[in-house]
Amino acid sequence: MNKQKSLAENYKCLIKKLDIEESVSGRRVNEVIKKTLGAFCKSHKNPAIWCYGKHTKMLMMDFIYEMKNVKIIIDTAEKSAVNNGFHIIMPDQIERYKIDGIIISSYVYKEEIKEKILRDHKETDYLDIYEELALNGMIFRSSYFSASHPCNKYQLINELQIRYSKTADENLRKEFLEKIIKEYIIIKDFLNAIKYLKIIISLEDTKENREFLAQLTVLYETEKRMISEMNPESVLMLCIDGFRRKDLLIGKLPKLWKWIMEHGYFFENAYSSSTSTYESLIPVYGFNNNMKTKYYEREELEKEECSFIKEACRQNRKIYFYTDGARYVNCSDIKYSGISQTATEKIWDFAIDTSQKGRGLFYLHILYESHYSYSNPYTTTTLVAEGSNIMFDFLETKGGKLQTNYGKQQTDALKYIDDILMPFLELIPCRIVLYADHGNILMTETDTLRSIERTKFTCHKDLIEIPLVIKCPELSVQRDKRLISLMELNKMICCLLNDEKYDYTESEYIKIQRSEIYNPDFCYLYKKNGREKELQAFELFIFRDGVQLMIYADGTIEEIMEDGRSVEDKWDRLKCVEEEITVCSKEDIANRTRRE
Repeated sequence: MNKQKSLAENYKCLIKKLDIEESVSGRRVNEVIKKTLGAFCKSHKNPAIWCYGKHTKMLMMDFIYEMKNVKIIIDTAEKSAVNNGFHIIMPDQIERYKIDGIIISSYVYKEEIKEKILRDHKETDYLDIYEELALNGMIFRSSYFSASHPCNKYQLINELQIRYSKTADENLRKEFLEKIIKEYIIIKDFLNAIKYLKIIISLEDTKENREFLAQLTVLYETEKRMISEMNPESVLMLCIDGFRRKDLLIGKLPKLWKWIMEHGYFFENAYSSSTSTYESLIPVYGFNNNMKTKYYEREELEKEECSFIKEACRQNRKIYFYTDGARYVNCSDIKYSGISQTATEKIWDFAIDTSQKGRGLFYLHILYESHYSYSNPYTTTTLVAEGSNIMFDFLETKGGKLQTNYGKQQTDALKYIDDILMPFLELIPCRIVLYADHGNILMTETDTLRSIERTKFTCHKDLIEIPLVIKCPELSVQRDKRLISLMELNKMICCLLNDEKYDYTESEYIKIQRSEIYNPDFCYLYKKNGREKELQAFELFIFRDGVQLMIYADGTIEEIMEDGRSVEDKWDRLKCVEEEITVCSKEDIANRTRRE
């Protein structure tokens, strides 16, 4: 039996021993929902969602790109219709608002909603994702995310750990410990499963428990050994979603920072290309940040548009993407995971795939743990794990305040990433590029809408300052202070694929851009804070000396320095970048300047 099969079989034996059912998450759940939602929204001019609850928030988190043209929510609850970014209507207003397609966003009430549509709105098309899943052999007894989604897996562990900590009864504590261990094994987090099993052994040192510990330890060590034995000519792209550079510098991931200082070439003045995942990675992977091409409307690139994928294919490398259903590049040579996974589940799949012979290109995208709402098992208070952006919490329906201390959740989540990632990263022998797609604005439960006024909505430094690290034999361990954009990533990876030294010539400036914001919740919040202008598309030019030149779609120019002072040579700076401006025309800038 080869190493790959041996590891997988050992895990199957373990979950059989513990009477753990294999989750449906390993099947094509995400793929089916993604395809179905995308096709439905594209084929209807005015689609709406029926029900505004957790189910809708999870759909919007997982399939935000597919549902970006949804502006209306149908809901019978009056409380939902209070100040909200989405336009919430009652069912009897469906015809009035010319809704031509309804996405049923509820598992519990889906049959009831379906009955109402068929009875009262016969001319309106509808989509029941559970019907589509059933047609693909996936029968659900609860919401699609209730058991298999990473956020829910972390919430369950969180709830069990809280109950364990609050229980004095020794029998109940042992019962909770056993359940916690099972849940960690389900997400393939053997490090923490071993930690909790050792607690049980300290209470009940039996032969059975010691044999269980030995089995777990062997499985974990085998996983690490497989990664350590991967082909050193392989390349790993490690993207940590929403990871701010400053969190690395202030010590929130001390193990990762130590590894970087000992093994990495660290660009300490690196910037993302935009403020969100798709708007950053699509132009980066396609090496196209010309807004006239409307790259921001695309979900994926073609193979010929992505240099590093073309090069990997030319070299006949095996290509693996662990990306929670996102594809980024349409290429038949790429093996996509196609499902939402915890970081440890991705690392497990990565370990198994490294046993394949030949050189590989691996793309590991850590998402739920590093991006709002920072799902993790380390938070000791009640874990809030829903939604796709922190600003949603500021809606009036939430009383204008955040649901929890996301600063605490983020710190816990980053510590978790540090703990589970580093035992593997320290062993990986191949070339690595570590980066983030963008950063995040972070606030606490004490902040209100008024607090946001202190923070620049559009392009705050916490949104665009990212870590960027290369580890390879061709580059020495070093901290590079030069200004650099993530747009360099294609060239970096191609160099790693060819065992070449990456050489960088610093530019006078780099560009960051974002398209117009249409998300109803965002629009509501921006307008409420008098920041409507910042809903526009923009291009931000950052110069080597720290000067920033912001150009909006209407031709408005803003200029700032790091210390807040105005730029005296604005027009010289504008002339320097004018050939790179694609968000508006020269005439737009001239007309705006004349009006001002």
